[in-house]
Parts: sequence; structure tokens; C-alpha cells
Amino acid sequence: VMGLPQMPLSQEAPAPCYRVDVSGTGKPPVSDDDIVPPGAAKLTLLHNSLLVPEKYDRDIRHYEFKIEGTPVSYKTGDSLAVWPRNPLDKVEEFCKEMG
Repeated sequence: VMGLPQMPLSQEAPAPCYRVDVSGTGKPPVSDDDIVPPGAAKLTLLHNSLLVPEKYDRDIRHYEFKIEGTPVSYKTGDSLAVWPRNPLDKVEEFCKEMG
């Protein structure tokens, strides 16, 4: 049928298109100051709830953060950017699973 993608010739997973380098220092290879823009503030997550059924096709959540005592203010319609850090043990577990 015209316009449809071709079926793969094989069911094998493709080779990885990434490389993982391990620094071995126990510290992140990039400091927070290198990836977090000026003026950003660390906030404490107070509440995290799923707003849709578990089998829903998207993950839609309600988050509440503690902003008292920080330079952060919020007005309706404001957006939030998140720069997460992954715990070293979880990163190592992921790398082990991925080979």
C-alpha cells in the first residue's frame, strides 16, 4: 500500500546508537552550574499525583513544590523547567542492564 512504512526484514533489535562513558569518580561529569541557568532554584517536591488512569496513553501529573523561603514566585500560566539528577546507583543499574 502506498505511503505506509515498510515492514522490517528482521525482528532483531538494532545496534545501540549511543555510547556510555563511566568517569569512575563517583561525581557527575558535569556540575549543576554548567546545565542549570542563572536564577534557577532548587525546590522541594511536596506532592506528586497522577491525574489520569494508569492505563491512559499519557502521564499527566499534578506537582506541588515548596517555594516559601526561595526566590521563586508563581502566577497562573507560568511554566516550570526541571533539570533532574539521577542517583548514581540507578545510573549504574541502567548501564548494567543496557550492556
